[in-house]
Amino acid sequence: MVLLTKCGAMTLFLLGLTAACASAKGGGVGEVIDRKVVVKGWRGNDPKTDLKKGDPVFVGTEVQTFADAGARIAINTDLEKRKGVIILGPETQIVLQERALTEARRLKKLSWLIKLGQFRLALWPRDPEDPADEGQCLIYTAAGDLIELTGTDVVVKVDRDGTLTVWVIEGEVTVKAADRGEPVRVPAGHGTRVRPGREPEAPARFGPADGRPGPGPLPIPEETIFPDPPYFDLRDIRLDLPG
Repeated sequence: MVLLTKCGAMTLFLLGLTAACASAKGGGVGEVIDRKVVVKGWRGNDPKTDLKKGDPVFVGTEVQTFADAGARIAINTDLEKRKGVIILGPETQIVLQERALTEARRLKKLSWLIKLGQFRLALWPRDPEDPADEGQCLIYTAAGDLIELTGTDVVVKVDRDGTLTVWVIEGEVTVKAADRGEPVRVPAGHGTRVRPGREPEAPARFGPADGRPGPGPLPIPEETIFPDPPYFDLRDIRLDLPG
């Protein structure tokens, strides 16, 4: 198991530039950067197909990984701001549900549905000068739990019994259980769980605020997919570095 390491803003930007041309040609909003073993993708009632490096990702695309499989997907590659990376672990199933843009072609809203498994979402930081209603990012579970991001880097896991675990590596999220209790704000370096039929647990520290490893009652997020490039120690690069 390899410790889940941080993706820097500069790295996300470079990945986005590399992928932008290809995904724009295919009409997609993202592109598969890399994948391990077999990764399936489909939209609606379309048949499942093997996703390969360079394949575009569209709104409505559902992605599924299997045992020992994983994928790294660049998202918002056609936008100047709010580019990002999605990292899927094994036995994970997610859907890019919605993406809405403003008239100025900035991200207005992005939403995901995670059905099962673990994934990490790292987004280019939101510009503080942007309107408050721009750049909203939501993650839903099949049970109806809701995660709203006001930060840039989060790990989400849904177990087979429906238990949701959220780790905030940078920024802050608000977690709301389906039809139960009040929303819980979770800052960087903390995590929370939502067990089926219960309210979110109080945030618990899994590491210091910069997301580096540390003791705590929640397990440290782990990545079993791809190592970081040998010329980068991404754990030492903050996402909010100027571009």
